Amino acid sequence: MCFNGLGKVLVSFCGCVLLVSCGGGNSKPASNPAPAVQSLSPASAPAGSAAFTLTVNGSGFLSGSTVTWNNSSRTASFASSSQVTIPVSASDVETAGSATISVTNPAPGGGQSSATFTIGSPSAPTVSSLSPASTLMGSQAFTLTVTGTNFVPNSVVQWNGANLATTYVSNTQLTASVSASNVVKPGNVPVTVATPAPGGGTSSAVQFAVTYPPPAVSALKPSSITAGGPLTIAVTGTGFFSGATVYWNTTAARVTQFVSSTQLTATLLPADVASGRVASISVQNPSPTAGMSNAVSFTVNNPVPSISSLGKSSQIAGTTVALTINGSGFVPASVVHLGNQAAAAASVNSMGTQLVANFVSAPVGTLPVMVVNGAPAGGTSNTVNFDSTPAGTPVTQTLISIDPTGAPTNQLSGAMSDTGRYVAFGEYVRDTCLGVASGCTPTTLQYSTGGDTAAGVSDTGRYVTSQFHQSGTIGDLKFWDTCFGVASGCTPSTITVPIATGDAVPIGGTWLAPNARYLAYSTGSTTTTNPPNLAVNLFDSCVGGPLGCTPAPISTGQFTSGGYYSTTENALNATPDGRYLAYSDASNAIDLYDSCLGAAPGTCTQSNTVLFSVASPGACEHPSLSSTARYVVFGCRVQEMEIRLQDTCISATSCTANTQTITSTAIGASSSAPIISSDGRFVAFVTNGAIINGETMDYPSVFVFDTCTGAPSGCTPTTTAPTPICIGPDGSIANAACNLQGMSSDGKYILISTAATNLGATIPAGVTNAVYVAVNPLK
Repeated sequence: MCFNGLGKVLVSFCGCVLLVSCGGGNSKPASNPAPAVQSLSPASAPAGSAAFTLTVNGSGFLSGSTVTWNNSSRTASFASSSQVTIPVSASDVETAGSATISVTNPAPGGGQSSATFTIGSPSAPTVSSLSPASTLMGSQAFTLTVTGTNFVPNSVVQWNGANLATTYVSNTQLTASVSASNVVKPGNVPVTVATPAPGGGTSSAVQFAVTYPPPAVSALKPSSITAGGPLTIAVTGTGFFSGATVYWNTTAARVTQFVSSTQLTATLLPADVASGRVASISVQNPSPTAGMSNAVSFTVNNPVPSISSLGKSSQIAGTTVALTINGSGFVPASVVHLGNQAAAAASVNSMGTQLVANFVSAPVGTLPVMVVNGAPAGGTSNTVNFDSTPAGTPVTQTLISIDPTGAPTNQLSGAMSDTGRYVAFGEYVRDTCLGVASGCTPTTLQYSTGGDTAAGVSDTGRYVTSQFHQSGTIGDLKFWDTCFGVASGCTPSTITVPIATGDAVPIGGTWLAPNARYLAYSTGSTTTTNPPNLAVNLFDSCVGGPLGCTPAPISTGQFTSGGYYSTTENALNATPDGRYLAYSDASNAIDLYDSCLGAAPGTCTQSNTVLFSVASPGACEHPSLSSTARYVVFGCRVQEMEIRLQDTCISATSCTANTQTITSTAIGASSSAPIISSDGRFVAFVTNGAIINGETMDYPSVFVFDTCTGAPSGCTPTTTAPTPICIGPDGSIANAACNLQGMSSDGKYILISTAATNLGATIPAGVTNAVYVAVNPLK
């Protein structure tokens, strides 16, 4: 110790020296921890397992720790101080036993720790595929490669249960030697892999195909036949075995008889030889097979057809023609020619002696009928005549549904003015110039773009009513001033006719007075379906009315019908002055309502009269009035719908009211939707299944009836043969349904709509219905 000041300094100095010395040359490096292996994951695997990753769990592991498998160094992946992993290959676990896994930390310190990994008895092997998977019978010896899992060095490939010389390639692949003696017979041979005990076992089998060789076809007898000819053919070739099958066009097996290794016989189906064709014949040996033979052509020649007679030799032109032809040599591919038309045979009997061909229609004339069978072979038959007779006198038809550009437009319905000159359809109104002597050019005006459907047009074409209705919603009824034909000073306008909330239009159509002053229309509740709760209404448009007139419903003219529900035009009708209105009432009877419009004050009382009814469950509908309401025409359903004409005697003296039936089932199944001319003389109507010259027509068509009312002496009323209106320029009946849309007041012009293609107009594709005006040939 130092007791003086110098000593203290020395001590302090010494202390500094000692501190420097302690931090420098006298220090020792830190020791590495000793590793401790606590567990392995997995701790074991069966022999023959695939490669996997082994996880060593413990403590004291370093990034520099080394890991060995039975003293063989492995690349270790350091996860943490408590976990390292090493790869284990399939070869490490090929045989049962154990392996020592050691973890070593380097000096200083460090150390080693070990654990034992158990390689257990192998699992049962599995086989997934063979290569090759097949060989031809009689082949030479070859090497079979077996792919699967859990293979070990002492695993053995078995052929139908017998061990083959096997080479271990890996735990997923073995090879085996297959001798020529193993493939002398065709069949499916089970291939398995067996691993002896302990563990192991035998895999499930995968089939190895020892196949029949593909045969070869050299000739057919016969190599060609006429359609409908013999069904048995002989097939010559090589390499045929019992159980071989003859194929028609490579996919359709036919019943086959084995004759020898060079010959087979096969039975074809009647359908195979029903009509001309070139088919292929091939052969395939039984399973297991190496495939199909070559294909050899077999020709079925069509015969030359011959016609002996027709099922019927005449028919009304325009109707559907189901032409039955008797003769010989007919095949399913036969084509029938009727005049300039051709149609494939719709059916042919099994003997080829009768066929049926369908034609939409045929023009008037004597038309040659012949049958043509196409190649191979075939030919054309003799010719037999078919008479396509006129349905009536040709009627002048004018296509009306033409838009402002001059193009036909698709329309289902239309409305005609009182004069017949103007026609409204869809969103258009057209001046047809009909009845104008000269100086008129037909033109079309589009009055709306809102999807409206024209329901009425005034006698000048200027005013139009239209309907827009969707099921279940309130519809619109509109009155349009289109200004059509007005030179100047007119602005187009529209009035929406008031409809009660919950009602819908159209129900039963509408009516417009020729001068456009009054509208009649029916409405019905959208919430009531039975009864429909119809109401028939009158509306004053004020066109031509006194100064200060305001368009509005005529309250005194509104009444409830509650009657027959119908969506066909002209379900209600009125006289031109709007005074009398006919409709179908709640009892399905025809009523006449006197609104007193135009009557002198004090001379008329509004009234409703039941004109005609039939016993339930019959119904009357679609009334149409003459100009004075003296005559009313309507349809009544008893068994079938019939047309009735009633003389009401209104405005007549010395008259007795009466009703007569002007149509019956003698002219067709049923007749409906009549329209009467203003003088009561002409009645137009639709007949379904009309009978013309003893033939029943395919479609509904329009007819006109002359009552001779007001006619000069010598007029003979129509009885059982009303005049057809839907007649083309050659006299053929319309080849599609024809519906009545309107008639001019004098009965001269009749408005129809149809999808027919034989009325003389050129209808472009896409126009499926068109509106025409026909001139009444009786007028």
